[in-house]
Amino acid sequence: MNKLLLVFLQLVFVLNFGTAQTNDEAALRKRIIKGIADYRSELVNNTYANLEAYIKATLEKSGNDYDETLKIVKNLSLKELRKKYSNKNIYENFRKYKLGKKSIFSTFSPLEMKIVEENLDLFGLVFQQILKPDFPYGINPKTDFLAEVLFIGINDGDKIADLGAGSGEIAFLWSIIFKDLELYMTEIGEIQLEVMNFKSKKIKSIDTSNTIQILKGTKKRTGLEGKNLDKIIARLSFHHFKKKKAMLASIKKSLKADGELILIESEPSFLHERKMGCKKAMFQHEIESILKKNGFTLIDSERVDQGILLKYKIAN
Repeated sequence: MNKLLLVFLQLVFVLNFGTAQTNDEAALRKRIIKGIADYRSELVNNTYANLEAYIKATLEKSGNDYDETLKIVKNLSLKELRKKYSNKNIYENFRKYKLGKKSIFSTFSPLEMKIVEENLDLFGLVFQQILKPDFPYGINPKTDFLAEVLFIGINDGDKIADLGAGSGEIAFLWSIIFKDLELYMTEIGEIQLEVMNFKSKKIKSIDTSNTIQILKGTKKRTGLEGKNLDKIIARLSFHHFKKKKAMLASIKKSLKADGELILIESEPSFLHERKMGCKKAMFQHEIESILKKNGFTLIDSERVDQGILLKYKIAN
């Protein structure tokens, strides 16, 4: 074959392949944004329907202006919490409040706490900086969530697990964006498990194609050994693992042979620079050293505004 023709055909292939990749990524971005919007709409519609009825009944007795009061109430807690306590764990503080301990909610009125309790899932998306803090809670264009999902590479029909899922808002979003997932969410904290189970009922009303299991986690095991998972994601939780060697051994037994472990972490430098993040956060080289010693090979990494994304496979 003529060398010039061969070069031309190779160039056409590369350009077409690059265009296909670009189109696929653009389509996935649109899918992610739609998933966030669907989830946000469901949360706003469900929670504020009850809240409006509560406020209306209260104001009928006082004679105050209903529309103006409703507007203030809708904005107050989310907006002020985000501004004053951006580096606080809202679910940990909610747990403390429930136990009668000092928390960021200590000065909240009964009405404000009703807003908090009915909107914990909406709070989560605001504190994750996926949504803006003001009603009607538009999608934050600077969110790292899109980059995270693209990096993780979830596909319809995957079997995945979120270790240390917290309140579950991130994993639940995955279940809205993708179809036919077998999704496992683990957490040690009781209040987080309660919140996830509460939220799961709302998620099922949005999408019923996925199988979701919420499990009590342990310090040494995933509890998913033999599941042959496609992906295990530990989002801002690996640095909290107290028995890292044992947990990594368990992760190996939970993944399929070509499965992937994805770690999403925030480095200590981020904590120092912006006063946000966890005091137990680890540097990237520390994480990589631990994973290498325990039989994992780094296959991809990426830095985003708020931290680092690391993808591993089991070493041969």
